[in-house]
Amino acid sequence: MDKTIEIVIVATVVIMTALAVMFMVSGQAGDFGQWINDREDQASCSLLQTQFENACSQGNTDRISEIKSEAIDSCEWAEPSTNCASVN
Repeated sequence: MDKTIEIVIVATVVIMTALAVMFMVSGQAGDFGQWINDREDQASCSLLQTQFENACSQGNTDRISEIKSEAIDSCEWAEPSTNCASVN
C-alpha cells in the first residue's frame, strides 16, 4: 500500500512540474514571437529605406513611388511628404 501512494505522489509531482514548465514556456514564446516580428519589421523598413535611397540616386521615379507606397503604412521614415531630399 505504501508503494502505491508513493507512486501516485511522484506521478502527481511530475505532472504538476511539467504543467508549470509548459505554462512558463508558453508565456515566454509569445514574447519571443513579438520580438521576432518587431525585428523583421525593422529590417524590412531598413531595407525599403536603402532601396528608396538607391532609387533616388538613380533617378528611378517609378521605383521611388513604388517603394514609398509600400513603406508608408509601416515605416517611420516614410510619410506622404517624403521625397529624395528628405532621406539623404
